[in-house]
Amino acid sequence: MIKNYVLDTNVLLQNPNALFAFEEHNVILPEVVIEELDNFKKGHSEINVNAREVARKLCALRQKAEKSLFEGVQLDNGGMLYIKNPFKQGESFVPKGWEDKKRDNDILNTCLTLQKETNEVVILVTQDIYLGIKADYLQIKNEQFRTDSVKNIDEQYQGYIDLCVYEDDFEEFVKNKTIDISKAFLIEGENEYKEVYDFEKYPNEFVILHCANNYLKKTILGKISKDKRSIVRLQYENAHPFGITPKNTMQYFMQEALMAPVKDIPLVLIKGPAGTAKTFFTMAIILERLYEGNNPDNFRKALICRPNQLMEDDLGYLPGTEQEKIDPLMRCIFDAMEILVDSNKEERYKNEKELQGKINDILDRNIIDMQAIGYLRGRSVSASILFADEIQNSSPNTAKSIITRAGEGTKIIMCGDPNQIDNQYLDSRTNGISYAIEKMKDSPLCAVITTSEKDASRSELVKDANMRFNRKD
Repeated sequence: MIKNYVLDTNVLLQNPNALFAFEEHNVILPEVVIEELDNFKKGHSEINVNAREVARKLCALRQKAEKSLFEGVQLDNGGMLYIKNPFKQGESFVPKGWEDKKRDNDILNTCLTLQKETNEVVILVTQDIYLGIKADYLQIKNEQFRTDSVKNIDEQYQGYIDLCVYEDDFEEFVKNKTIDISKAFLIEGENEYKEVYDFEKYPNEFVILHCANNYLKKTILGKISKDKRSIVRLQYENAHPFGITPKNTMQYFMQEALMAPVKDIPLVLIKGPAGTAKTFFTMAIILERLYEGNNPDNFRKALICRPNQLMEDDLGYLPGTEQEKIDPLMRCIFDAMEILVDSNKEERYKNEKELQGKINDILDRNIIDMQAIGYLRGRSVSASILFADEIQNSSPNTAKSIITRAGEGTKIIMCGDPNQIDNQYLDSRTNGISYAIEKMKDSPLCAVITTSEKDASRSELVKDANMRFNRKD
């Protein structure tokens, strides 16, 4: 049976390709959605870019249509697309107490009109929970757009695994720095001890390897090889990039992935809460490579970009040069640099002029470029470190665009916290960092690190706050 999918504006602002995601069924765009898309077409933010992309797709469909989009146009997947007016002779079907001029109610009227005109199923597709509740009241079937969604956050890939080996194998690993993965096993079962040798493995997955004979006291770190046949020791465990030493297990994993050569791990995805050193460690590697000159991959420079929902909407209207407009986005980068350029925390802030001079020395060497994430579109970045921060506020489409900017010799680092999403069109299942991890987790060119509240190193207050605010009472 043919179904009619009525799309809310937020669906298309999240993913312009939603127009073509409903196979042989009808895609319905209420007139008010066209009006709202038109209002979003100007600006530099991701939703502005997506609004313009929808316009290009509709323009192509309009040229293809025999009459007009109001009469319908055939889609390549076998479905039809229509633009619909919600009213017949000014009639409204929503309750009288609801605002007549509210655009959400126009979308609901479109659904109700279709229900009265046809016996086909009508489904409203929206990311707006309040519109969904109102649709429930009016007995309109509704669902969220989930083509770009991944598993619930608790089920998403973590990038590491706890494994066990027996004592002889453990000592072999310590001596030879490698061991066949067939010797490792998971321990399962709450009431009954069970060894599981058949478990899911991922290339570059980090391993906390325990000695089964002394589980708590004999532990060593490693990672699964690209071919998933062995576990190998960390190569950079004893490194101190820009004078920094890891403080916990996840920071050791972070350091390993960030310092690995481009030929081995060109993509690093780091997910976790505030204060777990995602930005700090990345900046330490950037300065180690480009400022200190320990640069085996011969990176030319670092390109740092960051979305910010509160600012990006108004970026084009701020006074000043492009760099002056971007600077407020990059305050967290400067915060990390302040700590890195002066490791003496007792003396660091006694002379602000001297501290700023050290940062200016780095910036004056033109080894770091900073820009809004929207300006990456169309670029090919070669022989560089591309650091995209706060990617939980970008869509899956943007995450894909960032990864595909990588030219020869470029290492891409993406960080984000799915529990701190400011973009109203995204959630923990549809944001860029979660989507990228789930799509790239089985790639031999990618490493994933997931930090948690207990890994917070910014301060004791941050660690305590993360645990208290995020725990489920």
